[in-house]
Amino acid sequence: MLDFSHLPQAGGTRLDLFTALGSNTDAQVWNKPRNCSFVYILALGAGGGGGGGNNVATGAAGGGGGGGSGGTSKLLIPAVALPNRLFITIGRGGNAGNAAGAGGAGSATNIRTFGPTTFMSITGPSGGLFANGGSGGGAGTASGGTAGAAASGITPSNQSIAQAGLFIGISGVAGVAGTASGGASGISGQLNSPGGGGAGNAASFVAANGSTITRPDANGGPSAISIAGGIGASGSAGGTGANGVFNLPNVHSPYDMFFLGGAGGGNSTTAGGAGGTGAFSCGGGGGGSRQGAASGGGVGGRGGDGIVMIWSF
Repeated sequence: MLDFSHLPQAGGTRLDLFTALGSNTDAQVWNKPRNCSFVYILALGAGGGGGGGNNVATGAAGGGGGGGSGGTSKLLIPAVALPNRLFITIGRGGNAGNAAGAGGAGSATNIRTFGPTTFMSITGPSGGLFANGGSGGGAGTASGGTAGAAASGITPSNQSIAQAGLFIGISGVAGVAGTASGGASGISGQLNSPGGGGAGNAASFVAANGSTITRPDANGGPSAISIAGGIGASGSAGGTGANGVFNLPNVHSPYDMFFLGGAGGGNSTTAGGAGGTGAFSCGGGGGGSRQGAASGGGVGGRGGDGIVMIWSF
């Protein structure tokens, strides 16, 4: 658990933030504070890794698909309905796809009411509260890698503590597909975002940039935020897609809380650009393609790990 006490918080409110440890089976413990009345839990599953870009000696070569983002679970619950301890494991982001290889799926974030010994023997989400992970982006093909599927939102039917409070489950966002030309833009309209697709090329090479990921200025905020795709290049390596960024609750920031995925890599005749790494719960970007040899496609970006925030007040 990270120490979040240095950030300004409302009077009488405590925020505990949990990020990933060594593996998605390493449990962390949350202890319920004394004299709190309500607890609000925000849990996000991990994002999927981006797929690697295709590589061919001649002909069309598509970019890798961006990874899908993790699901979100929100719960407001009376403190008296929770045990004194919760055991938390954070989902790990999906592995980056190698050249012309698919990205790995992100794993689920789990919050349970029983102890580490029992916890470690359970591999799937059951009971307690959980948020699913997003799927990995597809490997680049001649027509481009498929988008990683969004994590499915869950219901409280098999989550014991969710049934005692006000619960909302939200699906993730599907990744941006890799293309056979320039990368299409991805737009984030919710808390977390997918990864961008890698840039590909048709039979005749044309330099093309990977997908950008943009958070629009839809709610009167100070400005839009864009994660730039890698720049396409002929005769040199394609540009790497930018890594995703995030903003956590902080009264000194002009932005609300958000997490953005990695952008897609640019295409090249020398070496495809790598996809960017996703921020918490976001998809990794797809790698850019290479035309000129049957190797050298850009690798995908790793998916972002999940995260859990618990407010007690």
